[in-house]
Amino acid sequence: MLHTYKTNDYEFGIDTKIVAILIGGDQDWANEIVEKFAVDGSSIINALSFISGIIAIANHGTSKPSLLEEKISLVFDAFDFDGTGNMTMDELTILFLSSLRALVVITGQGTEPSDDECEQISIKAFNFVGRQLSSPITRDEFVRYVTFTVGSDCEDLETALIGFGILDIPSMPEPQIEIYAAISHAHPDFTAKISNEAQVPPPDDDMSASLTHHAAEATLSNPMTPRETNLNFSPSAEAPCAAAPNATDAPATAEAAGDAPAAK
Repeated sequence: MLHTYKTNDYEFGIDTKIVAILIGGDQDWANEIVEKFAVDGSSIINALSFISGIIAIANHGTSKPSLLEEKISLVFDAFDFDGTGNMTMDELTILFLSSLRALVVITGQGTEPSDDECEQISIKAFNFVGRQLSSPITRDEFVRYVTFTVGSDCEDLETALIGFGILDIPSMPEPQIEIYAAISHAHPDFTAKISNEAQVPPPDDDMSASLTHHAAEATLSNPMTPRETNLNFSPSAEAPCAAAPNATDAPATAEAAGDAPAAK
């Protein structure tokens, strides 16, 4: 997905047509995604916010390792606009603002962080790795900071939100788990493509029957703060995920994704 986005040099703001291309051609699902990610009823969403959210949930709910560091690295590559492997504090603030907002939208929990709050998170990252704010932070340093912040054993988005101070409640309501099941089972081909970008193996077929049932009935019904959300990541049976027309297949590694032309 990230490779397709950068290779086609899409705009920072994308509409349902581009979202459909990125997710494999499912226009109905694309419409629903844009509706929930859009701000104030806009028809345009933050492309990298959406992509970083999808990276975060790739491979969730399988028996395979989460490969946390690989996914963190891939999120860094998404916002590494010049492909140098380094990021200024302003760029890092944009990364945190976009990525954390995506986690709030997907989980339906917490409050979207402000610009100032994300700037403070960036300052903490620079201080953690011993960098001056005028000096760029590297990919490896970013991975080290995020891994420390969320915990090396982090396996769910709620834990990540708590680590960054976005969420205070201790547990995730059961309905929210359905969204991950929907990604893994209702969209196996799509999930496999995203997993490959982060070197994550595709989902196993040995998921419990109850989780498979969740995927079949998946809906996101809990209210979101400050907006309500009812995002269903499960497409209709009549609209299976298919290869995107004229879209370039994703690379096998996170490093390859970062070599693609920078986004606008």
